[in-house]
Amino acid sequence: MLPEKGSSALVKCVFENLKETADSALGEDKHDTVISIPLTSSPEFKNTVKKCAISAGFNVLDLVPEAVAALLSVDSADMPVDGHTVVVRIGGSSMDVTVIKVLTGMYSVVDHTEEKIGGSLFDRSIGKFLCEDFNRKNRCKVEENPRSYSKVLKASKSAKHNLSTLNTAECNIESLFDGMDLISNLSRPRFETLIQNDLNKIKRDRAEYGYKAQRHINKQSGSYWRHLQSS
Repeated sequence: MLPEKGSSALVKCVFENLKETADSALGEDKHDTVISIPLTSSPEFKNTVKKCAISAGFNVLDLVPEAVAALLSVDSADMPVDGHTVVVRIGGSSMDVTVIKVLTGMYSVVDHTEEKIGGSLFDRSIGKFLCEDFNRKNRCKVEENPRSYSKVLKASKSAKHNLSTLNTAECNIESLFDGMDLISNLSRPRFETLIQNDLNKIKRDRAEYGYKAQRHINKQSGSYWRHLQSS
């Protein structure tokens, strides 16, 4: 996703790199392009994105909301039938829930909301575990030191990413607090236990919004209802 607050020079640089990759992968230099952008993007940002993409050499056919792009990317056998579909995007610090109406191959956004929850919840849960382990061994309160706690969260994020492909992640930080090192291992089963409450919160919030949106839509007309999660 492109940074909405980024300068046009940065956005152009992103598209120039994408153009080089596309040229190399496809063996040609002309590319018809559809660009996905955040639903809440301002008209100014949309215009910047389009201009930068054209300047980089792309032939821009259209700009579409990310949630619609997620639906269009699914396998044809799984494409939603006419009705309403909820697309959920869970990111590092936020969760977007978008209700899309599908009618004879046409897609229109009915409703959208954003919650300030996401993968950062997992970082804090891992961080809490590491702090408690360190405090127990060294009889201190490392989380009360902002600089030390920042290091713990950084190590937690790295461990989270490693555990997406590995069964165990090492969490080692030199001179974390008063010259003492943090040395710990986090297994995937332990990780899954630590984040269980966070996952439940995300599922509850997603289900609650989906229920509210369904009631709102069903008041207007009967509809087929399904969920599609995109992350």
